[in-house]
Amino acid sequence: LTDAATKGALTGLPAGTVNSLLYANPAGITVPATKAPLAPTSVLATAAKRGANVSWVQADNASAALNSQTVRVWANGNVVSSVKVSATATSAFIKLRAGVSYSFTVVANNATASSVDSPPSNVVVPTNR
Repeated sequence: LTDAATKGALTGLPAGTVNSLLYANPAGITVPATKAPLAPTSVLATAAKRGANVSWVQADNASAALNSQTVRVWANGNVVSSVKVSATATSAFIKLRAGVSYSFTVVANNATASSVDSPPSNVVVPTNR
């Protein structure tokens, strides 16, 4: 604070105060934390041979850029596996055991937080054929 434009702007301050002013927050201004992304929607599953094709619609996360997404596989009310996919993906093929009922949710992830789970998909039962 000693260039020509600011010289003399602050006077009568004790030694060391200038640095305190540079790092102080007298107005109580807060830096917003990175927001958790919004959850994907419209999750749809289609049974396939020993797996399922899962698709979804990404939410508008322009203010909370994604770095990945996670597809969660549910059976009997429990998460039985999860698959990490790219930030831009809108579908995935998940290998599964035939004859078991599954549903799916998708979670959006950014650098500091994750969304809540999407609404669940329909239930599918993969086949052996």
